[in-house]
Amino acid sequence: QLVQREAPIFSFILLFLKANHEIWQDFVTDSGISYFRSLGWQVAGIDFSRAGVEQMNPDCAQFVQQGDVFRLLDARIAAGEKHDLVWLGNVLEHVLDPVGLLQSLRRLVSADGLLVVTVPNDGNAYHEALLESGQIPNRFWIAIPDHISYFTADSLKRTAAATGWQCLALQGDFPIDLYLAHEGSNYVADRSRGPAAHQARLGLERLIGMAGPDAANRFYASLAEVGLGRNITAYLRPQPESQPS
Repeated sequence: QLVQREAPIFSFILLFLKANHEIWQDFVTDSGISYFRSLGWQVAGIDFSRAGVEQMNPDCAQFVQQGDVFRLLDARIAAGEKHDLVWLGNVLEHVLDPVGLLQSLRRLVSADGLLVVTVPNDGNAYHEALLESGQIPNRFWIAIPDHISYFTADSLKRTAAATGWQCLALQGDFPIDLYLAHEGSNYVADRSRGPAAHQARLGLERLIGMAGPDAANRFYASLAEVGLGRNITAYLRPQPESQPS
């Protein structure tokens, strides 16, 4: 299910990167390590714990370095490493200093490489409209201390620009929170409706995927354009360094 949900991201990455790119760096998304390894890429990951990859993709555990991810990141930067792809899969919302992290990653991603950032799409205009209308009782997306930083499609794009990144594209994923606009499927007002909403999402994601990667990518990009999608993924490239006059 996770790989299917990430399939549009995989295909977008392959569109943006040249065929000879080989090195892939991931913080969390072990399904990505498995996928790109199957394509013959050199892969590596860093995480606070290898427990997730050992459970879901044990064949990839050897490629994941466990420890303080910020110290490990600093060590790679200090060593002068450059990577063609860095993927922060639902990482930035947990970070105390997301701006500092994005600035640091400018030194890790190659000039024509790609930084992929996936974050929950929280507190967007749709969410605030639901709250104002009384369809949800509170800002359910606030999850301190697990989530410290919050982003919408617009704020993610502006944060990227302010930290030296050019946004090539934005993508939403399936907007499961559309179900909150209907009393019969509102899983925030009634948590017992959550499993049915999840199953409906899986079926619709399969249907969207059957239309082919190009059509699915256009659909998910259109969601981001109108601020929808439970998660937002930004495809970022380092802005060219300014040349002295």
